[in-house]
Amino acid sequence: ISSYLRPTESLFVASSLLVGLLLWRLYIPIKRSGYICVGILITLFLSFAIFGSLGRSFAVVKMDSDLRTAPLASAEVATQLRSGTRIRIIRKSGDFAEVERAGSFRGWMDSAALLPTPF
Repeated sequence: ISSYLRPTESLFVASSLLVGLLLWRLYIPIKRSGYICVGILITLFLSFAIFGSLGRSFAVVKMDSDLRTAPLASAEVATQLRSGTRIRIIRKSGDFAEVERAGSFRGWMDSAALLPTPF
């Protein structure tokens, strides 16, 4: 799920559910089971936000760059990533970073072509 929902999106959904629950409580009396169900959803989305942000390093490709099969400048080019592509950094090795696109496609690219993001 964390590859489809960003932590900030998950946090937004959880806070929206909490506000909705509070407004619902003001206008319509609800049963205990309603509180439990919405509370579980809030907890679930908050945990997605927390665990999604821990240990994940995201970046955006600054300029069009080659994705290589190994951390070498002479390695075979697997594909090219366009500027603005959002990727996840798995690890770094020298001047190269192993990255993963949303479609679970992995490869190596020059670290200088990456722009770290806060989420």
